Amino acid sequence: MTTRQTSRNNTNAGTLDLVAAQKNLERQAVAVLAFINSDAPDFTTDAVNDAIAEAARRTGFRAPTYDDDHESKRETIKILAALFSQTRLLTLRPQNTRAELAEHLSAVLRHPETPVDLFNAIADELTELLEYDWRMPEMVQRALDDDARVRQGSEAAH
Repeated sequence: MTTRQTSRNNTNAGTLDLVAAQKNLERQAVAVLAFINSDAPDFTTDAVNDAIAEAARRTGFRAPTYDDDHESKRETIKILAALFSQTRLLTLRPQNTRAELAEHLSAVLRHPETPVDLFNAIADELTELLEYDWRMPEMVQRALDDDARVRQGSEAAH
């Protein structure tokens, strides 16, 4: 077999792999579309719709429509397959866990049923970090950010 034939065979194999991958993405899109249109509880289909809309927003894709006519369904499958191909490793978890932590800590400190020992432990730690008003999540975040900068500085010094 010549080099040219080997190259052509490799190209054909690569093309077949791409076609198979595209078909797989389309099968996934069909399955998701079937789920969205199923009798599953609304909160689950809403969560899937929200995740698709957020993934589309983050990647610049237009969000699919879910019209009933055949052409619209075919277009929706194409859009979903393209979206899936670009978002294989995308996670929709909160991007700023420090802000989320600050909100939770502030909520615990403001909650009237927080046990006194827990309140004191969190408030003392935050007060020790810096003198911020721990009742405001933005201030708790600032204290956490400042503490992280101090820790990074001390780690860099070692």
